[in-house]
Amino acid sequence: TLQSRGLGDVYKRQDIRQAVAEGTAAEIARLLEGAREGRVSIDGKPLGGGDIAVLVRKHAQAQRMAEALLALGIHSVRTSMANVFRTPQAEELERLLLALLEPRRESRVRAALATDLLGWSGPEIDALNRDPGRSGRQLEAFIGWHRQWQEQGFVRMFRSLLFEREIETRLLGFRDGERRLTNLYQLVELLHREDARVQPGMEGLLKWFSRQRQDPSADEELQLRLESDSHLVKIVTQHSSKGLQYPLVFCPFLWDETLGLRKGQQAYLFHDPAADYQAVFELGSADFKQNSRYFTQEQLAENLRLLYVALTRAQYRCYLPWGKVKGCENSALAW
Repeated sequence: TLQSRGLGDVYKRQDIRQAVAEGTAAEIARLLEGAREGRVSIDGKPLGGGDIAVLVRKHAQAQRMAEALLALGIHSVRTSMANVFRTPQAEELERLLLALLEPRRESRVRAALATDLLGWSGPEIDALNRDPGRSGRQLEAFIGWHRQWQEQGFVRMFRSLLFEREIETRLLGFRDGERRLTNLYQLVELLHREDARVQPGMEGLLKWFSRQRQDPSADEELQLRLESDSHLVKIVTQHSSKGLQYPLVFCPFLWDETLGLRKGQQAYLFHDPAADYQAVFELGSADFKQNSRYFTQEQLAENLRLLYVALTRAQYRCYLPWGKVKGCENSALAW
């Protein structure tokens, strides 16, 4: 498949990530189709999605895999969902949903504009007081999204909003943008699933979302829902998979690791072997380059530990992509 794409002898990471995700999803689809036809079983029972775990290191990898699976009609569940309602992105999304529910309430619209999702500054919002035309256009935009939510459903409305207000680009501009965007996608996915499952309407969906955020007992309800999703493919971080086992395990991104300082990185933490391995935060001393070697060694050691965890989770079969990918020589797997 990769050769037919004409990527050459050494593949670039950005070219290969999506291909590996799609290939992994295709193999999972093949196995599940075989189970439906009675050809694939585990311990005498047909293979189910709940028998499959996809192990990842980064949130972006989890999102990529979830999208690749969904493109083939395969639903998945991520084990980190239970905490996502406690994130700043959940608070901001609630403010945005309140404005979309009541778009003629100017105070709610301005509160939504002030979130990092929409990115308006204080002076920009204050300027609306002196520009009735611009203020009116903002209200009209929210009324339009309200109408689209009402007529076409939550997820189609939110996709339009993401595109029109360039939310993805804005969030990725933050230092932790990848995490912010992943949290937002998880929340939207949970809202979409609740909307499809119960069809509570606009107000009902917002009430459900607010309850998940504010009521500590909602964690138990969410956990029950996650347990009821036991038949879905699991997307699990390598860290959280420690001590667990799964019949079939896919490790699609073990080759995709970096080692050493990032370009332009000016600070890092390491443990100094000359000082009884005391923790040191390096901020640019005369030994910056020498100490970076210790930092790199510690990175590799941690990567090797996580590699061992990933490769020992499978009870029956473990899938592992490998190839001539640029930079893969720095991975724990290459070591």
